[in-house]
Amino acid sequence: MIVHVDDVEALRALQVNRLVALQSSLAGHKLIGVIQKIIRTALNEAKIADVELDEAAHPEVNLVRIMLIGTLLDRDGPRANVFRRTLETVPEIDACRFALERERLTRFMGGFRR
Repeated sequence: MIVHVDDVEALRALQVNRLVALQSSLAGHKLIGVIQKIIRTALNEAKIADVELDEAAHPEVNLVRIMLIGTLLDRDGPRANVFRRTLETVPEIDACRFALERERLTRFMGGFRR
């Protein structure tokens, strides 16, 4: 999947091969993916004319290509924090997304110790 990133600072914090989570349409489910590619493309003048830009905007498009690898369930019966290598749903347009780092990454990886 391709994600458009408006925040340049957030884009700078991303790295190829990092894990990310996306909000699922099902409560208690998050889709897990791996960043495959980060693309920063400057718009040429012909394209800038087609895009509304305010004075503070930068004429560029920032995209991140993510390969979805599975679903993280908050609970699966009595078990908590369960990862399945299947996609239970597909991400919705404009779904919330965030990098899996620090506590989120620890929680995700903790599911593999069982």
